[in-house]
Amino acid sequence: MTPGRSVRVALVLFSAAPQVHSYPAPMSAGTIAEIEQLLNAGQAADALRSAERLCAKSRRHVLAWLCAAQAHTMLGNVNAADRAIETAFALAPTDDRVRLIGGRVDQQLGRMDRSAERLRAVARGRSPDAREAWMALCDTLYIANRIQELRDEVARPVSWSDDLRYAFHAARAHASADPERSLATFMQVATEARWPAIRRVAGFDAVRMLDKAGRYQEAFAMAQRVHADTGAPFDLEGVLGPLRMQREFLSDARRRKRPGASWMFDKNLRGWRHLPAIAAVLPGTRCITVLRDPRDTAISILLSYFHPINNGWTASLESIRQLMEARDAILPDALAALGLPHEVVYYEDLVDAPAENAARCLRMMALELTGEVLCPEENTRVAFTLSHAQVQAPINRSSIGRWRNYQWAFGPEWDSLVARHESRRR
Repeated sequence: MTPGRSVRVALVLFSAAPQVHSYPAPMSAGTIAEIEQLLNAGQAADALRSAERLCAKSRRHVLAWLCAAQAHTMLGNVNAADRAIETAFALAPTDDRVRLIGGRVDQQLGRMDRSAERLRAVARGRSPDAREAWMALCDTLYIANRIQELRDEVARPVSWSDDLRYAFHAARAHASADPERSLATFMQVATEARWPAIRRVAGFDAVRMLDKAGRYQEAFAMAQRVHADTGAPFDLEGVLGPLRMQREFLSDARRRKRPGASWMFDKNLRGWRHLPAIAAVLPGTRCITVLRDPRDTAISILLSYFHPINNGWTASLESIRQLMEARDAILPDALAALGLPHEVVYYEDLVDAPAENAARCLRMMALELTGEVLCPEENTRVAFTLSHAQVQAPINRSSIGRWRNYQWAFGPEWDSLVARHESRRR
């Protein structure tokens, strides 16, 4: 390899899975009141787990679907919130609470016309949700830059004109006509509102006006105050860690390249999990997925030594199966979206026709098939892998159907994985 030339990588994405993290044991399903309490306390993850358990117990539990939608929204899972709302609408299409939450989700997805329509219908009514629907409607009109409609809305007589949020929306409606008065209102709301989210929005509206007016020191001080008042502890290392990992991918590849080699190979049980990072830092990567009967793979993993912390998922057939399902769900879409050249090799076919299948993979790398490829037992180099003994033996069928020695350990939950494997081979 010439100095400075980037090494190219061929990843072998074996049918295995990455480390999984354990979570605390789930709570009991709980009641709607308990879930709403969690939502109000900002414990969205706990609220979601309880709501999803209620949904699973009763698919027609409208309030459970609404709580799930709210929790997803708080967690930033807007598409999941949208799916939950669709279910709630199917169960109760005219319910005001459903239209309120649905209008908020529509707003986050940029469906402003439908958001305004749903929220306005509730805001004009007499239900207990009318006030919150009106507040959300004003947000939608402002975000959509429908300022005249917002002015018309705040001009309507409503019973909640003493609510600080009403003053906030009115200030937004008239900010261009009376900037000083609007700025004063924003600063008041940022200081006095009991809702942290409203204090934060109003505070940064004030910051924006101060900045626009050239009052830069005031804008800076206001921004710092709002961050301190409404911010939360942030895991900066959680952001920096994956970025360092991407940088390490490249440096590891450079460190491992041999003089004169244009390719390096990485047989990695977790490579499929890191495809976006690999695509970003190792351009030219080729991917090879080696698939075999999932039961053979599972038995091979279960009966082998893996690090109990890094690869704790190898401890049971159930966790191995779940990680296989996760891999199957994400791998095809990830490869397609990232545009990574990819070949699938079926282990059983590779054993039956090694030259044909090996040649397919080598063509991807502009390499030719040689006799050495078909005689791994003649390779004197050390293979530092779990299967170091097998890869130095002649190609053979001894691992095919190995799972039958443990047939009693596999139940019908494996049927879909097996059927998928056999269908792909055909």
